[in-house]
Amino acid sequence: MKNVIIMFLLSLVRISSISAQAESSLIIKYMVTYDDAKKVFTAWLVPEYDTPNFNNPDTQEKGVTAQFSLKVPRGFSISSISDERGIWEKNPTKIGSQKEFSKVGIDSNFEYYIIGKSNSETNYGTFKKDEPVALFTFQGNGGDMSKVSILENSDPFVKLADKNFALNVQNSFYSRSGQSSQMTAKPLEQGAGSTSLKNVFQVIAQQVSKNTTIEPDQKLLAYPNPTADIVNLKYFVEQNDANINIELVNNIGNVQPLKKLKGTLGINTTQVSLKDFNTESYFIKMTIDDKVYTQKVIKLN
Repeated sequence: MKNVIIMFLLSLVRISSISAQAESSLIIKYMVTYDDAKKVFTAWLVPEYDTPNFNNPDTQEKGVTAQFSLKVPRGFSISSISDERGIWEKNPTKIGSQKEFSKVGIDSNFEYYIIGKSNSETNYGTFKKDEPVALFTFQGNGGDMSKVSILENSDPFVKLADKNFALNVQNSFYSRSGQSSQMTAKPLEQGAGSTSLKNVFQVIAQQVSKNTTIEPDQKLLAYPNPTADIVNLKYFVEQNDANINIELVNNIGNVQPLKKLKGTLGINTTQVSLKDFNTESYFIKMTIDDKVYTQKVIKLN
């Protein structure tokens, strides 16, 4: 028991207390994705605001404190944490399986990783509302990979850890946009739960076209649709420097090359022109490394 308490106290050094902390009106959500081909997870934040904004006149978002909390199946172990933005803890302690937790009613089927960011200012880059920003990648083994998820602030573990061990395990994020620019302004927490890549694309789809529908695993959007010329493409890439090949396929299967380019981790945007093609229905075919995505488009006069 003594060793467990010491471990918790050490954790408290890197986990800031934000009990009863007021929340900013400019919030973010956390997300985790898994690339089955590469066997790599990516931890993301998804801002619900743009930069610049009324609190932050800079095009870049910057912040110091953040905490990313994961709920994992029992027996799952994290390895190979690699930074994308910020410096993140490389050897986080897994908690939840210790007998002290089982005594207070913690679900024995899950364990938890609380991954803190170093207290140095991080430039997260330009924020675009509802577009994910990669924080770090990691690998893992043991258990069902599909059950690795964001620890929701409403999860019973959050309350039990705080009540019984004075541990703040919930997700949190603080940035320049999260508070007033006044010198006397107090930092306000911006974390507000989780989202998924499916939800991200559903939100973006509704923003670009009220008539756009997407499949559950879709990672490509084409708009406006129908169009007489330019088609905008938004697509999701799971690694930097990905090879992108874009083709146009007509209704009898003929393929016309359109563009080749490199993609970066996250949401990417490009354009193609259908001006010189006949009026009919086509499929935009996008190959991202070894994965293929399609979107039907209608070419007008």
